Amino acid sequence: SLAFDKASAEVTHARRHLDDCLRNWERTSGQHLQLLQRRESWTPEDAQQFADLVSKEIVSRNAMEQAREDLAHAEESLSKRQLEYMNRIRRRYHEEQIWQDQWRVLGTYGTWSLIVLNSCVFLASQYFLRIRENQRMKAIEQLIHDTVGYN
Repeated sequence: SLAFDKASAEVTHARRHLDDCLRNWERTSGQHLQLLQRRESWTPEDAQQFADLVSKEIVSRNAMEQAREDLAHAEESLSKRQLEYMNRIRRRYHEEQIWQDQWRVLGTYGTWSLIVLNSCVFLASQYFLRIRENQRMKAIEQLIHDTVGYN
């Protein structure tokens, strides 16, 4: 994420630098064209200015080409960083999915285990309740039998 943010900032900086170089080249080229339009009335200073402007235009064009190359390199770096970032996010997402699936399986087995345990407790309680009821019935029968037997 930090590398992606840094690469994004570099692209922004490279675009600004390219815009600055383009404006500088356009300004120099405009001055050059103005000077060429009045070529018929040049003075020696104008000739010197023309030579300086040609030199500046060449320098600014070279700077603009270098800025374009830098921008292309920065954009390439940005796309690589973005791809790496997306791959890390995708890998983490898959890891979390695996953990989520494992917890889901454990939850399912845990739920079924509790259902089985609850069913066993219910059946055992019904069994012991039936035994207790049978014992109480026998005790009541014995009591009735004893009571009827004494009369």
